[in-house]
Amino acid sequence: MRIWSFLLFFALLPMWLQAHTSPKPEKIYSITQVLKPLAYYQEQAGLWKEVIDRTPVNADAWLNYYAACRMANLRTYTKEKPFDLDSIIEQLSAKIPNTFEYPHAMSRHGQHNEATYQHALRAYELAPDRPETYPHLLVFYELNGNKEAAATILQKWFDSGK
Repeated sequence: MRIWSFLLFFALLPMWLQAHTSPKPEKIYSITQVLKPLAYYQEQAGLWKEVIDRTPVNADAWLNYYAACRMANLRTYTKEKPFDLDSIIEQLSAKIPNTFEYPHAMSRHGQHNEATYQHALRAYELAPDRPETYPHLLVFYELNGNKEAAATILQKWFDSGK
């Protein structure tokens, strides 16, 4: 009986190790907050894409997939980038158009212009307690001389602990 238990243990051990050591999708932070190697962002993009393939309307997965692809592109120092962010944004607009995640991704995707900030404002309207929008809005308010709004965002950002 001990031999069978011993053999069963070693037969199941590889499956257990694979289940507990295989990479899992993780929340992707801006490289200004947490800097990871290019390979990490590429791996995470693949893992988040698998989540999206299983649940195509998972807004959190879409935002993390976009963020991983964006960070991978930022960490690639050649003209040719590994991910087509325009295509990902088009998919976001089709799959999760009425979510916080879509305008937030749009605000990160565009150039720093009025349209970009309008997307940040829309994301903030949808989820005012999510601090991801605060840095972008702060720049917008400062550039436009809106000191009261800038102070409000700064206070919210401070209170968020982020």
